Amino acid sequence: IRDRSHPSVAFWLAFNECDFEEEFLRSVVKICRENDACRLVSGANNMPNEETLKYYNLCGLDFYTMHPYSDTFARAQRSAEILHDKPLLFSEWGGYHVYDNPHLLLDFMSNMKNLYEANSDSGALAGALFWYFAEINDYNRGRPACIDGALKEALVDKYRRPTLIFDAFCKGIRLFDETAEAQEKHTFWFDEAEGFGDLSDYIKFESPKDSQFFAILEKPDNSKKYKRRVHQKKLGPIFEAGTPTDKIPTAVTSEKIFSFSLGRRAKTISVIGLTSITSGYPLDGAYGEEACRMTIHYESGRKETLPLKNGEHITTAFSLNASSMINPVAAKSKRFAAFGYDRNFEIYVANRLDISVDPTDAIESIRFSADSDKYSTLIYGVFAK
Repeated sequence: IRDRSHPSVAFWLAFNECDFEEEFLRSVVKICRENDACRLVSGANNMPNEETLKYYNLCGLDFYTMHPYSDTFARAQRSAEILHDKPLLFSEWGGYHVYDNPHLLLDFMSNMKNLYEANSDSGALAGALFWYFAEINDYNRGRPACIDGALKEALVDKYRRPTLIFDAFCKGIRLFDETAEAQEKHTFWFDEAEGFGDLSDYIKFESPKDSQFFAILEKPDNSKKYKRRVHQKKLGPIFEAGTPTDKIPTAVTSEKIFSFSLGRRAKTISVIGLTSITSGYPLDGAYGEEACRMTIHYESGRKETLPLKNGEHITTAFSLNASSMINPVAAKSKRFAAFGYDRNFEIYVANRLDISVDPTDAIESIRFSADSDKYSTLIYGVFAK
């Protein structure tokens, strides 16, 4: 009654990490509603998800809470998946698991940001309260939380000096303030290859949400076979190259050719891509085996055909084979770029092959074709100079 009109009161929490009888919780909710009908009622909770689901609904609490202390985000994620029919607040998180571990703390905040923004029926987050700001004296528990009578899980010590996790926490808070454009910069990384200068002349990256990369590597478990990973939303860059077509990027297989009209002269044709998402050197396929062919049709009626071969012109698209990093280099193509979404699991490469052509005869069209599905050759762009 004393505090119910205070502007600092956001909601009422009926308990904190307590064991209780159902009747107690019902009575607390009743008292809160009778004396302050304007604010929500819940409790600061560390019960198992199933008990939380049961008692919060039996007793009519307005939103779920959880204290998901753990050394990974899996427990928090599971709570969000189960407790999804009401708003969910992490009324405490942090603790000794993230103390002196800025990387883990920032990982938790990044995952909470994703839950907060996803707002899905299968998992969402309404908010989170970090435990806790300033170091305090605590003589009732020992390590790892307390050392020499002080609770050591704070952002600052008792003299308000920042602890090791303070800067990481501030960086995590800034994640929530970024614009969508700024956030997108964190989703995709791209390393230019040496010797090609400014690639902005060649490539324009579209939003990952509106485009599709062809395959994502899964751990092969001692097998050289790769599986496609299914995503709910599309991932990957679109390489918008100097090609008069809207068909790029594409994968050349026995059932899918790629051709386009050019209608002008050139001295050099540069092909960007030339990686395979199935077989590909050095992971799989015989060296020198034809993966696909490129045919140049001139306006004079003449044509030139170049077999594009595994290991000579084409490599695997992957720079990771399970937990091993590899460096797929072709004998006649050059590395154009490396890129991906997660350096721990997804590192891809693209190659570049420069082909000298007859500058006196205009090129009518260029065609890529294959006789086998063993290789699925990615083409990101074709440039005529």
